[in-house]
Amino acid sequence: MGSYDKCLYEVIATCQKHSVPHNILDRQQVFDKFSSRFDIPNNWVGMCTSDGAIQNGIVLRDYMEVKDIRKDDVKGGVWVYTSNGEKFWDKKCVVTVGA
Repeated sequence: MGSYDKCLYEVIATCQKHSVPHNILDRQQVFDKFSSRFDIPNNWVGMCTSDGAIQNGIVLRDYMEVKDIRKDDVKGGVWVYTSNGEKFWDKKCVVTVGA
């Protein structure tokens, strides 16, 4: 199915350990599942859970309304706050705008 990076492998292992339903997707499956929005390299794989998708360490949270983004001055990175009350932290964040 392609190469796994360390982060993706750890996420898959955690899902398995905690019985979190997930699917490993090859390039074509990622392309099909996300309506051609992602065209990843042939040697990449994706992983999909009911909460989002991960592509070689990248986490996708689709159809979420972002209410706020705040810089974390203590450990760096950013906090992203959504309208459903969830919050996420990471070193980097990409937010896209949709309808």
